[in-house]
Amino acid sequence: MSLRVQISFVSCVDNLRLYNESVSSSLSKQEGDVEVELIPIDNTFSKWSAPSALNYGLERAVGEIVVFCHQDVIFPPNWVNMLNDQISIVTKINKNWGVMGLFGITANGKQAGHVIDRFGYFFCPPLPCEVMSLDELCLIIRKSSGLRFDERLGGFHFYGADLCLQAKVKGLPNVAIDACVQHLGQGNVNEDFRNIAKKLYKKWSNNNDCPFPFIQTTCGIFKLKSGGKATIKYIYRRFLNKFSILIKRCFKKIDKKINIAKDNIIRSGNLHYFNTLRNDILAVIPSAVKCVLSVGCGCGVTEAELIKRNIKVVGIEINPEAAEMARKHGLIVLEGDALEIDISQPDDSFDCLVYADVLEHLPDPVAVLRRHVESLQTKGAVIVSVPNFRHYSIFLQLFVRGHIKYVDAGILDRTHLRITTRKMVLDWFDQVGIKPVSCYYHIHRRRHKLISACLGLAKEFVASQIICVGKKL
Repeated sequence: MSLRVQISFVSCVDNLRLYNESVSSSLSKQEGDVEVELIPIDNTFSKWSAPSALNYGLERAVGEIVVFCHQDVIFPPNWVNMLNDQISIVTKINKNWGVMGLFGITANGKQAGHVIDRFGYFFCPPLPCEVMSLDELCLIIRKSSGLRFDERLGGFHFYGADLCLQAKVKGLPNVAIDACVQHLGQGNVNEDFRNIAKKLYKKWSNNNDCPFPFIQTTCGIFKLKSGGKATIKYIYRRFLNKFSILIKRCFKKIDKKINIAKDNIIRSGNLHYFNTLRNDILAVIPSAVKCVLSVGCGCGVTEAELIKRNIKVVGIEINPEAAEMARKHGLIVLEGDALEIDISQPDDSFDCLVYADVLEHLPDPVAVLRRHVESLQTKGAVIVSVPNFRHYSIFLQLFVRGHIKYVDAGILDRTHLRITTRKMVLDWFDQVGIKPVSCYYHIHRRRHKLISACLGLAKEFVASQIICVGKKL
């Protein structure tokens, strides 16, 4: 049973157009009967620091649950209900929780959360789980908890880390929850960032109640306490982080063989291969969609989530057993070859086409797209997920070893008939009259995320999958 609450959303806004197109627009389309209050704090002329602006919004908030989010966050249509469910789960474990967030770092240095940002799609289970710190893109507190942002820090950095430390001192656990959003912005490490890091250290190094000798955030590890023991622990954590990266590199080949073995097990399980929930696809489905064509729907696990949103779903599946399972999930399933099946609907045309890792298995992807786009409404969405053949591992095999070894799963799946990259998908879009809207990169490994964070252009070389979204002209 979900816990019903009124929820207030507070944002420090210096770009009102961006706020209206992302936060305001997406929250206006929320499903369910939970009341939502929007509190944008105008910071066009930089009169506020982030802590002072958010505290001002907190005082004005009517809801007991207050969400502090960046101005460039897009919330999926069912996000408020997802948050409500997560609050219920966490409250059953500990009703006196401190700060909730969507992405953070645990006490042992592991990532925890669920988010889509410029680096790709990240899902780090199990969730919810207790964390040391949370990213400021979205923070949730109870107004009655007494937690407030420290305005002495100023600026626009570390106010979330400091809030988590305050909660920990009060004995309130901080929790990363499973409520995925899309974050459009880019973080920056500048002089202001370094100055506030020094203020954070000065504040907590003189506080005997400081819960940790250091704090690890999504931006790095920062010392909190002075003294020999604290310094040793801080250096030890930094050493562990670097050593773990080195070990992963050393055992890269072993890790790869294990992953291939896992994929073989999945494939040998017959229908299990078709039974994957694609949260990354669900996250980019437009909120206004009413009728979806899912090509290669498998057992319909992902599509079943769309049906829960009252979206009509028609699937195309060539595997008879998977098609039967998909029908049990509520899909209208057309069995057979995607190029030959008549997809015309007597009552309605489609406003979204989904190809989740399908087109690379077809001899003529452009022909399939062109045929299906004829039944797509004007401005309807097209979502294509493909393996990324620009991945650095392909480069190493082709140009260093001079030999490509096909396997049972992954980018070099032996059943792939086409090489696929972002630009190739965009070329397919151009040939069938689809305008590109956005592209997302699926980056699995933590070290690859770090590379992508440091070198934004490198993300296409470390992403194993790419999702391209377009709309019909």
